[in-house]
Amino acid sequence: MIRRKLLGITLLGLGGGFGSAAQARPSQCPEAASGLKYEYYMDTDKKWRWRLWSRNGNIIADSGQGYDSKQGLDKGILLVKASFNAPVVPESPTAE
Repeated sequence: MIRRKLLGITLLGLGGGFGSAAQARPSQCPEAASGLKYEYYMDTDKKWRWRLWSRNGNIIADSGQGYDSKQGLDKGILLVKASFNAPVVPESPTAE
């Protein structure tokens, strides 16, 4: 059985123990205004994964890897949330 839980706009309930950063108020979270939601689940290999859903129901990002623990999952989600100001650059050409 696959276990899923919609998180909405916070990481509350993940059990990662990240303190106030994980318990931010909706008005402090950019996801609140955009309608984004993180969903986490356990895959068939018993690894934790996440997906980021848009308001229109499309998956716009995923973990790209499985995590052995929910603490690792929490850290992965927090890393993505913290990267909102990362530069956007074109792909580097491959060497021939």
